[in-house]
Amino acid sequence: MDTRIRRLGLLCGLLYMFLAFCVVECTDSKAVDGPSESERLVADSLVMACNDTVRLREMLMEYQKEGNLLYQEATLRKLGKLYRELGNFTRSIHYHNRELQLAERAKDTIGIVVALNNIGTNFRRMGILDEASSYHIKALHLSMDYSDQTSWIMRKYRVVSLNGLGNVYLTAGNLESADSVFRLSLAGEKMLGSALGQAINYANIGSIKEVRGQVDSAWFYYRKSLEHNTQAGSKMGISLNHNSFGQLYEKEMKLDKAIREYRQSYAIMKDEPDKWHWLEPCVALGRIYLRKGDLALASYYLTKACSVAEQIHSSEHLQAVHELYSKLYVRQNNYKKAFEEQRLSHLYKDSVVNVANLNRIQNLRVGFEKSRRLQEVKLATAAIQARSKVKDLVLGGFLIILVLLVAVILQQWYLLKVRRQKAEFVRHVIETREQFFTNITHEFRTPLTVILSEGERMADARTADLGMLHKSGEMIVRQGRSLLTLANQLLDISKVKSEIGEADWHTGNAVPYLHMIVEENLQLARAKKISMLFLPNENEVKMDFVPDYLKKIVRNLISNAVKFTNPQGTIVVSCKMQDSDFQITVADNGIGMTEEVKKHVFEPFYEGNAGIEHIGTGVGLSLVYQLVKALKGSIKVDSEFGKGTIFTILLPRKHGEGDWKPLERGRPMVKSVLTVGVEEPDFPEARKQDGNLPTQILVVEDNADVARYIGELVPKEYSVAYAANGEEGLRKATDLLPDLILTDLMMPGIDGLELCRRVRSNEATNTIPIIIITAKTSQSDLEEGLQAGANAYILKPFSANELRLRIDGLLNERRMLQEKFILASHELSEVKSDISRGDIDFISRFTNVIYDQMRNNEINQEELARKLFMSQRTLRRKIVDLTGETLNNYIMKIRIDYAQQQLKCRPEFTINEVAMRCGFTDQAYFSRIFKQSVGITPNQYRKNV
Repeated sequence: MDTRIRRLGLLCGLLYMFLAFCVVECTDSKAVDGPSESERLVADSLVMACNDTVRLREMLMEYQKEGNLLYQEATLRKLGKLYRELGNFTRSIHYHNRELQLAERAKDTIGIVVALNNIGTNFRRMGILDEASSYHIKALHLSMDYSDQTSWIMRKYRVVSLNGLGNVYLTAGNLESADSVFRLSLAGEKMLGSALGQAINYANIGSIKEVRGQVDSAWFYYRKSLEHNTQAGSKMGISLNHNSFGQLYEKEMKLDKAIREYRQSYAIMKDEPDKWHWLEPCVALGRIYLRKGDLALASYYLTKACSVAEQIHSSEHLQAVHELYSKLYVRQNNYKKAFEEQRLSHLYKDSVVNVANLNRIQNLRVGFEKSRRLQEVKLATAAIQARSKVKDLVLGGFLIILVLLVAVILQQWYLLKVRRQKAEFVRHVIETREQFFTNITHEFRTPLTVILSEGERMADARTADLGMLHKSGEMIVRQGRSLLTLANQLLDISKVKSEIGEADWHTGNAVPYLHMIVEENLQLARAKKISMLFLPNENEVKMDFVPDYLKKIVRNLISNAVKFTNPQGTIVVSCKMQDSDFQITVADNGIGMTEEVKKHVFEPFYEGNAGIEHIGTGVGLSLVYQLVKALKGSIKVDSEFGKGTIFTILLPRKHGEGDWKPLERGRPMVKSVLTVGVEEPDFPEARKQDGNLPTQILVVEDNADVARYIGELVPKEYSVAYAANGEEGLRKATDLLPDLILTDLMMPGIDGLELCRRVRSNEATNTIPIIIITAKTSQSDLEEGLQAGANAYILKPFSANELRLRIDGLLNERRMLQEKFILASHELSEVKSDISRGDIDFISRFTNVIYDQMRNNEINQEELARKLFMSQRTLRRKIVDLTGETLNNYIMKIRIDYAQQQLKCRPEFTINEVAMRCGFTDQAYFSRIFKQSVGITPNQYRKNV
């Protein structure tokens, strides 16, 4: 397997190299496209995250060693931007020129446009406007001639070129041209959906309006710019907007507002690496404080600006700072220093001019370099033409590699498919096994529950209890036979599969033998009120067969038909000769099967869900299939869901060449083992007790013996009703409204979980406690039962004492809950007969809070009013209106009434315990209050009741 993976990796590597070569070749032939947008974004995201010039130069050297032109371009572009932000324009132009050379070498049109725009931006900030406009125009022409005019990134750099050109016009004072270009750029940014691009162009148009003196329009565009900068999250853009606001306020002589805007701009850019733009608000603050006469603050900002301007060698800002210093010293009457600062201002102004001249000379050198690069491009073109001769050979190699790669991929796909099928098969086997063990556990635990419990009763019985002993013995025998039948079926499957032992072949008339088997199973059908007919086509069919096998085949098919046929249904067993075979058919009009169940019906331990769940082991039909195969026959099933099922068996009438023993006349030769249900006992009748409202318990269990046993464990003073399945249990729960429900989990029809859910969803039954009694023992089954709404979960076989304790505990809890609400209703009915439902609900909530406070031994009226969402005054008035009692008297009445109930129903509690339960911490005080209310002491009251 590892060798195949290595081969696949090698082929993928070769294919990758070839495709890369083809991409380069195609790029060279077009000479326009360059790297894809995704490749460019990856390179930019990797490089742009670094702001350390030293680390960037190290990365540049690494990419040069690798020969990675795209990453070299991105690194040079980042270095140029960093040096531009630091005000070192000469070094910035140096790196952007190298970026331009690499882009031209790689025929990367987008890279060329980006480099040209960056160089133009540097020249514009230096004031060399003719060079700046030249580079921006070249970038614009290239973007217009680009092959893919739908490319997002090229449309983006087209509007960047327009923006740069507009800034050149703005700096040169050509406001009309600048306005036209900025509006074109703004329209392009809107189409691209770029908030930052729109912000830049709105700011530029605002600056034009400011220069023209159109202050209101300037305000409008600056604010639009701020809105889009905020949306884009651009700190620099927001800072420049506040700086623009400050300039407008300063022109309007609103100096305080101007200071506020400059300060915001200053604060935003203070910690940013772009010190060039930070100097703008810093110098502005020095200027405006000088105008206001605050010489100390003016000196503070000018000193900071001077220091940073010297660090980044910004002659333009140094010239402005020294000019402001000159004015500052004039205000201080220090004319000597003022003269010196004025001199420095002029020197830096001259320095700016000299730098401009030097940059013009540098421009000539750049032109020479461009000519040299054009010559290099020609040489590269010749080399490309030479390489094109090899393309045919490479293409042939590519096709071979592609075929091999496809073959390996198909092989791997096939292996993965086989693995998936194997994993699916294993999963199916595991699920089937788990389902089998779940069902077989139920089938064993249910009879064992009866056997163990009845055995314990017999062990504890007296000699005189012969009736009870006889009844218990019948139940034990009945359930023992059920277990024996199940064990025999499992052994039969194992024996047939392993081919252990010799089959007992006989020769004789199969029709009467088949008739006797059907007669044996009539009682099974009658017990469920199902009609069963035997319809032979011939009266005599002589054939070779194994009587034991035939009996088990027919019995299991009949048992299956009875199981899935509703009362009043019909089962027909027929037989006939068909050429050299003997055909047996078992048909019913039961619930039928789905297509999915039909596919797996003969698999061992498979239990399908055909609309209604029927609990079993999935053993019977698998045994039938194995026995039919052992007789060299065939079996098929035809079924339609909701209409019925037909099993058809074909058995050869002749087996081998030998002479077999003749079939004896009379009953079937193999002693029958009673199938589950043949002697199914009658379901127990409901047990009723005398009295107006006796406590009633509903037992929902599909096994009659288990239901009878559970009912006998219920204390004699309770009434007991029975239901044989979930549907009947739900109906009786709604009709009888029992005090407690005991239910099995695995039942035909509605199972125990669904019964719990439906009882909990019904307004009339949702408070009835439920105990689940089941053979399913896993933690997930327990959690699922509790989630469905069960109050307790008991495993089969269970302890009789545990069941009684559970019953008593849940009934006591229910009784205590009822007492609380009966008490409140009783008090109201004595006071006011026409009380509304809303007032009854209020009194119920009021009583609940009082009971909670009694348990905490503290009656707090303020807390009581708060929990009822009203003031104490409103609460007092409402209680008087409803009961005619004051709040204190009514609370005391509830406590004393509850004490009376406790004294009556809880004889095991001491007087002090009753007092504590009613919220009294002092027994003497409780006895005194009780006597005032009832007329006798608590001890006397308990003796009287």
